[in-house]
Amino acid sequence: MTADSSPRSLRIMLIDDLPERRQQVALALREAGHEVVAEFGSAGRLLLLMEQVRPELVIVDLDSPERDVLESFALIGEFNPTPILLSASSVDREFMAAAIKAGVCAYQAEGLDAQRAQPVVEVALAQFQTFQALRQQLRDTQAELEARKLIERAKGLVMAHQGLDESGAHALLRKLAMDRSLRLEQVAEQILNSLGATRRGTGGKG
Repeated sequence: MTADSSPRSLRIMLIDDLPERRQQVALALREAGHEVVAEFGSAGRLLLLMEQVRPELVIVDLDSPERDVLESFALIGEFNPTPILLSASSVDREFMAAAIKAGVCAYQAEGLDAQRAQPVVEVALAQFQTFQALRQQLRDTQAELEARKLIERAKGLVMAHQGLDESGAHALLRKLAMDRSLRLEQVAEQILNSLGATRRGTGGKG
């Protein structure tokens, strides 16, 4: 195996309510080249533990996880995105769906054992990276749509204020953006703040 194809070492936090299984999985992870930075027997105070340990991957292996842990997963996904691998043997389909929605990137229906630790870690990491890429694409798309809305509104104000048609207003926005070394949407926002305030001050009259 070449260096490029070798799995990278991860800082892993392991939560497992069965001490013997936790020790076996931790040993397997270390033998695979990972650093198990913390081991716990409960997911209580998960957010605090995340802040203290700052792992690159979290493995949660609980026979019957409490539903409160779902809220912690969601907060981690929102404020500190980290791949989470959940393994649980006594949960229903509703819980599984809620866990995935809350940010769990991989789910193992049966308890995690030492032999399957590394392959499951690789799957969890790959799925997390895919999810994050899709999430970023969504954010970029939303930002682009908002920028277009700003530009269209600014063009409307320029057309009304300067007596220009749409192409003329757009050309003016582009020139202002080039002259000021700004993005088009930044110029649009400045125009909305300036001309919009002027129109409000005159009661919307030309």
